[in-house]
Amino acid sequence: MEDTSLAEPRPALAGSQRHAQRASIGRGDPGVLRRWNEYAVLTALRESSPQRASQLRQTTGLTVATLGTVLRDLQSKGWVAVGTSAQGAKGRPAQTYSLRVPSGCVLGLDVGAHAVRAQCLDLDGKELAQSEIRLTAGREDDERDVAARQVVEQALRGAQCWSAVLAVGGFVEEDGTLVESAAIPSWNGTRPLERFESLLGPGCLIVNDVCASVYAERCRGAASGYDDVLLLQTGRRPTLGIMHGGRLRHGAHGMAGDLSADARVPTEHRPGGLGELSEGADALGRAVREASTGDQVALGRIRRLMEGITPALVTAVAIDDPELVVVAGALTPVAHLFLDDIRAALAAGVRRPPKVVVSANDQFSSAQGAALLALNRVRSSLASHDGVQPFTREAFLAQEHRPGRALV
Repeated sequence: MEDTSLAEPRPALAGSQRHAQRASIGRGDPGVLRRWNEYAVLTALRESSPQRASQLRQTTGLTVATLGTVLRDLQSKGWVAVGTSAQGAKGRPAQTYSLRVPSGCVLGLDVGAHAVRAQCLDLDGKELAQSEIRLTAGREDDERDVAARQVVEQALRGAQCWSAVLAVGGFVEEDGTLVESAAIPSWNGTRPLERFESLLGPGCLIVNDVCASVYAERCRGAASGYDDVLLLQTGRRPTLGIMHGGRLRHGAHGMAGDLSADARVPTEHRPGGLGELSEGADALGRAVREASTGDQVALGRIRRLMEGITPALVTAVAIDDPELVVVAGALTPVAHLFLDDIRAALAAGVRRPPKVVVSANDQFSSAQGAALLALNRVRSSLASHDGVQPFTREAFLAQEHRPGRALV
């Protein structure tokens, strides 16, 4: 399984912990200690940049000589840039060290039932561009591939893409096969990456769109700072996204979080499950808009929908024991109308109810999560405790990325 923990490293160890770990690591092999030292300096610079050598020595515990060697090595590999800081007192300006960000980008492509979206980030994680195309009702299958190419071109704007991740609605096996997708049933049993390989480039990966949204929440959304998270994706096909210890949970068959087989949960494919909310392509969206204006009939329909979803959520929380539940999806604009009901049900149904919050992310959440997963793949492939490789696209593409596995 890909390491889907946050690309940003954990804080450097402090004091005796740091020195004890370094002594233990370096006892048998100086090469191992050198690699650990390089990664420790990168970690420190990701935490705060730029820094002077004196600050880095304090953060990492390295000697002057060792730190100098490590910084020169990291410069030669393209990871560190040298600058100067303004000097308030007498003397020459002090040298500073910061992370260098080469040109290039990563891409997240979210292909859904009714829209295709892409987001592009630079290699420091800053958003460069995003693009969206809504598909024509009744012509989605005809337009989807062309729309994907268009949003990718609009998001990349000619930039060189290092890594890309495709987010799709449905359950994905380890080899990239889309087992079942209610959003795009014509893709069932296929490998969607094969459709977009020439568009996304070598080594692209695939992820369930709700899993991508969880990752986006964990990195930059309501779940920031939480390691164990459940995301409830509300709408016509309620689904759970699961994160354990900062890593995505796909399950043995790629179906973790699937609520569609639970007879209590209303879906568009269960007769009578959504009632009036299944009448027409935009019936649910219309009800959300009406409830937002105080329409009591629409509000009652949405509350009945949530009453059907909540028992399954309580069961999942009791089993999974998350720190946080994030409510996302189509009902987010009116979540404040039923959030207290969810909290009350959890308080009554589990011993340690988690905090419940509403997602603030927009419709690009899955595309953003996919792009962040692509960025994490670049960083973790090139820099880890196992070694720091040159910060180049060629070095990244040369890494072995587990043949036969396409799922993030």
